[in-house]
Amino acid sequence: MRRILFAILLVSLESSAQDAPKPRPAVEYGKDVTLAMLPSPNDPKPVQAGKCAQLANMLIDSAHGNEDLSQVPQAVLVNLRNNTVCGAAALNERDIAKLLSAMSLQGDAANELLQRVSIYAEKEEKDYNDLLDKYKALWVLQSAHVEANSSKQVSVGAGSCGAAIETQIDGDFNGWDDELIYKMTNGEIWQQANYHYHYHYAYRPNVVIYNTSSGCHIKVEDDSDQGVNVIRIK
Repeated sequence: MRRILFAILLVSLESSAQDAPKPRPAVEYGKDVTLAMLPSPNDPKPVQAGKCAQLANMLIDSAHGNEDLSQVPQAVLVNLRNNTVCGAAALNERDIAKLLSAMSLQGDAANELLQRVSIYAEKEEKDYNDLLDKYKALWVLQSAHVEANSSKQVSVGAGSCGAAIETQIDGDFNGWDDELIYKMTNGEIWQQANYHYHYHYAYRPNVVIYNTSSGCHIKVEDDSDQGVNVIRIK
């Protein structure tokens, strides 16, 4: 008989354990808190008390030991940090436990906000350093490219545009940008030497290349733009 009673008791305990609510995972902790749940000074006293009790149940969970606000939305955290309704109510009731709970919640909300700002600042600094490294690499590459172009210009000869050259761009002309290269119908290839952006479309436009104090210069006919300095690479 004792064995039967013990077996019934054991089954009953196991059933109760299965029916008992399981603690929520820490990763979901605080996700359900919304601004509508936070007490307002304009709320009636009973509503304030109910909201404060609800917050205590949701954010001060005995399964976790203290407030875990990592999943609480930003706007809610800001309100929690500045919200003194629960603390004032606990103070009026002279309830030390509730007062400590409210003060702890405010402090942890402030700490969570500071931590998020710190994480954001670290990410910004990392992004800046990555961008700086890319810029340095690009600067080195461009410097090497300029030196290579200078050597190409010397190899062709300083007097290669001593006399004006009249020719045509072989194909589409889309204006100027940065180091664009155009092939001419006379077989020569010229590269833009200075940065200058200008959009103008033309097909096989006539051009004139002539010498100036700053080097060879190209001007496209029927285009109001000033043109650019160029380097002959072939």
